[in-house]
Amino acid sequence: MTPRWFQPITILLVLSTTTVGSNLQAQTDSTVRAWVGRLAVPLQGTSVFDAKLSALVSTADVVGLGESVHGIEDFSAYRIAVLKRLIQHDRVTAVVLETGMPEATLADRYVRGETTTLDYRAALGGEFAASPSFHDFLVWLREWNEGAGRGSAVGIYGVDASIGDGATMVPALDLLGASGNADIRRLVDSIRPIALRVAAPWWGAAAKNYQALSDADRTGLTSLITQLIRTAEQSTDRNRDARQWDVQLARLLRQDQTILANDQSSGSNPRDLAMAENVLWLYRRLAPGQRAAVLTHDAHVQKTLIVGQQTPPGGVPNMGQALAAQLGARYLAIGTTYGGPAVDNSSAPLPEAIDSILSNAAPAPFMIDLRELARHEEIAAWGNAVRPMRFQTGYLSVAPWRAFDVLVHFDHVAAPAKQRSPFE
Repeated sequence: MTPRWFQPITILLVLSTTTVGSNLQAQTDSTVRAWVGRLAVPLQGTSVFDAKLSALVSTADVVGLGESVHGIEDFSAYRIAVLKRLIQHDRVTAVVLETGMPEATLADRYVRGETTTLDYRAALGGEFAASPSFHDFLVWLREWNEGAGRGSAVGIYGVDASIGDGATMVPALDLLGASGNADIRRLVDSIRPIALRVAAPWWGAAAKNYQALSDADRTGLTSLITQLIRTAEQSTDRNRDARQWDVQLARLLRQDQTILANDQSSGSNPRDLAMAENVLWLYRRLAPGQRAAVLTHDAHVQKTLIVGQQTPPGGVPNMGQALAAQLGARYLAIGTTYGGPAVDNSSAPLPEAIDSILSNAAPAPFMIDLRELARHEEIAAWGNAVRPMRFQTGYLSVAPWRAFDVLVHFDHVAAPAKQRSPFE
């Protein structure tokens, strides 16, 4: 699913000197580097890092773990190390991935010991399926659930309505087709022929197929999905958990239809709004004191509008902004930055970019609590000014204090074998 304004770009975002010049007044980048050097926490498995991480998440119910570029094994290894720490010590019991919620049920069954093998690509899509460290993590998580975590098993969930490979509504229909409710199965059978006409080998083709449907077919699909949601909500012949999943899967069909029906260049960004809805649904299912960790791109995690060279004027809404509006301080947004050569063209980061400012400020990789930095008056304005921050193969425009609570910085990363858009 690639909106036109999020196609990978090599054009660098250029910010006016008014934004990153006069607004900064006398607060220089070197002053920021000095403060980062004092407050940065090394990532290399220190007790200081463990204590800082626990303190950061102590007031949060949902933790967003972002990455500025998909498919970077350095980012994957760091996020997995953090996940293990949060699972072992900070009661994270829901690991939510940037993949389809219906498809991720395959991974969930595997880590809970209900199946013995896992088709990673079918369950997780390209990025996680291609990561050796994530394969190892799922094996570790399965062992954790069988041992120390047995009393409170950790689940794997998807944040998207579908995996984005063009199957769109079909995976959710397959799960609903196994429902014990005859009325639900009847409606699934009525929806499936239309869903199969829409489905395609990739998402863009599926969107074209949906647009090619007749008005009568689109209206009929809307009516059938509405009936399905109502039927699932009113069902009384299933246990509470099964009914909740039936309702959620039916709502995923509505999300898929909304995403297919909307021009992704419009700026409404229905995909991110659906992601937020799905995270909140999972969050509300957690027992008191339990937490969810959400692994997505920085652009989804950040708490401010997505603004870049190709976004519509004013930017577009995103998941993190919606979560912050609902949860306030109970949502913790952690982003990543990196210095050195860009993974796509080996260019250095822009001098005014956040990635550049953090480079060599402290031994990397390190974590910096932006809320702690923002308390220091001499650099407060710096973090409220809009600056470029690396995003896939270009830059987004970000005011770091407002967009993220924490940043994790790497001085350099190894390029992935193949670049992809964060919305593929």
